[in-house]
Amino acid sequence: MLIVAMKMPTMERVGRNIALAREALGWSQAQLGEKLGAEQSYVSKIERGKMNLTIKTLEKIASVLGQDVGYFFQKQIVVEAKKARSARGASKEPARP
Repeated sequence: MLIVAMKMPTMERVGRNIALAREALGWSQAQLGEKLGAEQSYVSKIERGKMNLTIKTLEKIASVLGQDVGYFFQKQIVVEAKKARSARGASKEPARP
């Protein structure tokens, strides 16, 4: 589990929280872009806080990432990456003879 506390401008915080949600799913920017019908470069701009997003766009991103729109505005986020859980489960010891 990772707790991320952020003190930054709102657009940057929203972008960072989108990136955290994407990373928790193990997706690349290109994969998120594909699901949104957008280019990877657009996702990059969002995550860097360079895009002034509409509510409609935030709702679409939230839906694709399985989050509530309010999640993106939180100043403190708890993230548990699915990749980390998968990696722990995959590291089973081989059976002993």
